Amino acid sequence: MARIYSKDKTGLIVVTFPYDLTLVTKIKTIPGHRWHPAEKFWSFSNTHGTLEKILEVFEGKEIHIDLALQGTVPDLRTERSGVVESGLSLSLHVSSKDFMRIRNPLDQIFNEKGGSSP
Repeated sequence: MARIYSKDKTGLIVVTFPYDLTLVTKIKTIPGHRWHPAEKFWSFSNTHGTLEKILEVFEGKEIHIDLALQGTVPDLRTERSGVVESGLSLSLHVSSKDFMRIRNPLDQIFNEKGGSSP
């Protein structure tokens, strides 16, 4: 599973995932990518559109996105059932059709249960 999070002080987007040549090749197409061999992670400047490009790379894969980053993509909404909250992040599957529509994954859960978002 891929993990996408931000480094607090640097503002970088950090991506880690088990080695997969196809994913590495796709990650390298994102402008500003940087591999950190000692720590074994990829980093990107948190600029407009970068997170969306990263999410495209992981289309159909299970990912773990830091809650702080979820707030930077206003249209991030998931249609997938069974979104699992775990600590400071959510695990979700993102498809190319849905990744730009994801806002607050918890909204869908509240709506499906007939409640309203807090």
